[in-house]
Amino acid sequence: EALELFTEIGSIHQAKRATKWLRTIDLPAPSFKAPTLRADETLVAVATGRPICVAGPATREVVEAALRASCFTTTVLIIGESGTGKESLARLIHDRGPRAKMPFIAVNCASISKELMDSDLFGHAKGAFTGASTTKIGKFEAADGGTLFLDEIGEIPVELQSKLLRALEESAVQRIGENEWRSVNVRVIVATNRNLEEEVDDGRFREDLFFRINGLQVHPRPLRERRDEIPYLSAHLARKMHRL
Repeated sequence: EALELFTEIGSIHQAKRATKWLRTIDLPAPSFKAPTLRADETLVAVATGRPICVAGPATREVVEAALRASCFTTTVLIIGESGTGKESLARLIHDRGPRAKMPFIAVNCASISKELMDSDLFGHAKGAFTGASTTKIGKFEAADGGTLFLDEIGEIPVELQSKLLRALEESAVQRIGENEWRSVNVRVIVATNRNLEEEVDDGRFREDLFFRINGLQVHPRPLRERRDEIPYLSAHLARKMHRL
């Protein structure tokens, strides 16, 4: 919220300085108490997905960061390579937070064509374009009250990023073919395997959108960087296959 205030009254450069300053002060505790990971807990249940196997200190650190993020309303940015469990972490943040009983909607932005992404995220009115025979709600409205997970957010075209930014700033969406903006109450988690700061420098990602989504960061590491976990993971998979 403080970052949003700074960007409204100042420049992006001032927002960067404000962000660095905010990291040096103690923020007030959230109203929702963050869940914790027991020292002997090696399998973390995820209600809307597969459990997460905590096989070593690297994974434990990431899971604990996700649990801490679950008690805040701030947008979470998960940065990691493909296959590092970004969606599982997003589901964990949702399941252990105050919105756990509400919808969790996952969107893979890389799998949606540029032509359909606007309609998929924000919806459209009947007759808004050729083939729009019925009114359709978008993913933002479908996730109202819950969590919207935007995987591979770097794939969203630049021309649509401004609409996404406004939806995040104003908690409202505009369907294609309508003039009104509809209020939504959504916790947003995003993920990427790209370096978004480089994307900003190259003009492929809006700088103001980057600072809007860069609230809390979680960094899952690839398995090659945590090889000490392989024996435990192998044993876990062997036990799982034996039960089948």
